[in-house]
Amino acid sequence: MGYSVRESISILEDIRKSGEIQSKKVHEAGSNLVKTHSFSNSNEACVIFEQVAIASMEVGDLDSAKLCIEKLVAEFPDSLRINRLECMLCEAKGDYSAALEGYENILALDPGNLLVYKRKIAILIAQKKYTAAIKALVSHLDSFPSDTESWIKLSQLYSSENM
Repeated sequence: MGYSVRESISILEDIRKSGEIQSKKVHEAGSNLVKTHSFSNSNEACVIFEQVAIASMEVGDLDSAKLCIEKLVAEFPDSLRINRLECMLCEAKGDYSAALEGYENILALDPGNLLVYKRKIAILIAQKKYTAAIKALVSHLDSFPSDTESWIKLSQLYSSENM
């Protein structure tokens, strides 16, 4: 579906404000926008590139995700947030070892990065390394004991491993 630049920007902003996950719609509205439009506001551009990169990975358009991430890296070459997106792209490509290595590098610089720690655990689960995932979750919960989602995941893993 073809959206005008103004429509695309408005749709993406509305979805961000709503907090809903609408990957397909974000991808539809944003992928052509990031390929063709020059943004006068670099802050707006960065928010859109990140939003579209994540949605593109979720719908399997890794080329669009890569383009968005490359634009972000050009603007913020030393950003841990952008580095996390690069690691997520490695995950989406199935290159778990590169993603884990990248996440470890981020955690070495920012040990309290909850999103990165959760991505690392997700990879361990995707690789069916449940014992390692359990150990990582226990370690994570030592630092973030009020993380309800992680407690639930830990109990699910314990149950699946008959522990």
